[in-house]
Amino acid sequence: MKQHQPDYILIGITAIIVVFGLVMLSSASMVKSQETYGQPYYYLKHQLLYAVLLAAPLAFALSKINYKFWKKIAFPIFIATVLLLIAVFLPGISFKAGGATRWLRLGPLQFQPSELAKLAVIIYLAALYENRQKKSDKENFLTLIISLGIIAGLIVLQPNIGTAGVICLTAAVIYFAAGAPLWQMATLVLLGLGGLFSFINIFSHAANRFQIFLHPEFDPQGIGYQINQALLAIGSGGFFGRGLGQSLQKFNYLPLLLKNWVL
Repeated sequence: MKQHQPDYILIGITAIIVVFGLVMLSSASMVKSQETYGQPYYYLKHQLLYAVLLAAPLAFALSKINYKFWKKIAFPIFIATVLLLIAVFLPGISFKAGGATRWLRLGPLQFQPSELAKLAVIIYLAALYENRQKKSDKENFLTLIISLGIIAGLIVLQPNIGTAGVICLTAAVIYFAAGAPLWQMATLVLLGLGGLFSFINIFSHAANRFQIFLHPEFDPQGIGYQINQALLAIGSGGFFGRGLGQSLQKFNYLPLLLKNWVL
């Protein structure tokens, strides 16, 4: 099969985003890294190892795989993802942090299956709706609802409503691009809004976050502390920022700044 030229624009944009992210990580994590590990660039070195030295060769290897291969294994990927999402509730291989059960620990490796779910849903739905004309609109819509119900439901139970929302939105965009009828898209929007308000009523932390989103000034020393400190960080820098490495909020004013940076 004829090999196509790489998409150099996409590669260049990705490289710029990675470099920018590493610079921001280095600036934001210096204080926490020094306090925790006695060196200012521990988190930067950690990300360089995993995100660059390991991920870059893996990305290159995956780019050599014909895209049709992913279509063949789309359903097994979906099933494997569901099993991993179930595994986070099993004692011994999962662990909690910040009141949530989202992580699996396999030896020295720690990861969130919900992050893998983002990619799995894209591959599965793309393969599923490549030829959506082979099935009726009703069958396609039902498949989407069931698939999302399983994946998003397991993620919500962790609880991780934000990631579940991202996955549902991504799935809706894929379904729309596949030529879904407008009435089905309208139904998805209504179901999404209904689910959101249901989560807010069921999970107290979701209600708190929604309240703080609408009124950041509420309880600035309690549940509103994190978002208010983030607003202070943005406001103190103005449009052009305070300058690289000059942030004040990184001096332990944002307590959850590094929670999701460790792979």
